[in-house]
Amino acid sequence: MRAREIVIREYLQPKSDDMILDVGCGTGYVINYLPNCRYVGFDINAAYINYAKKKYGLKGEFYCNYATKELLKGYGSFDCAMMNGLMHHLDDSELVEVLSLVKSVLKEGGIIVGIDGCYKDDLGPFGRWMLNNDRGKFVRDKTGYELVLLKVFKSAYSEMRDDLFFVPYNALIWKCINAE
Repeated sequence: MRAREIVIREYLQPKSDDMILDVGCGTGYVINYLPNCRYVGFDINAAYINYAKKKYGLKGEFYCNYATKELLKGYGSFDCAMMNGLMHHLDDSELVEVLSLVKSVLKEGGIIVGIDGCYKDDLGPFGRWMLNNDRGKFVRDKTGYELVLLKVFKSAYSEMRDDLFFVPYNALIWKCINAE
């Protein structure tokens, strides 16, 4: 939980009344770290979404579905978006598709951020084991993530962090701005 709180506080920096899209929202607990805003979360895990609706249903909207253009068209534009722990579950073409969809519903100047496990050369044996055994089959190194982000966005900021979890785990926090 600490990692996503840091991503929101230090990188997303949402404001009150922002419209926030969360693709791969899981159980929705990140809503605890957001100011008063309009929150829309998508995840394909029914158990996660049922929990989110029960616990946070008064604070946000949760959908057990892939985020699609059809489902998002009624919302207008979003101020910001999150994809925490999602990129490493998608191959490059799937990831480009999702990032393009999110970009299409982000306001000009809107921000998207995320965090994912990330390989690096000097990763210790336990950290490497953790990433090798992750449920996501597309864990990349920093360059691999950036190359996909740059297929959709003009620029991408990314930062490696190994201080976000209580176990040795290397993560990449990334941020893109919707600028034309």
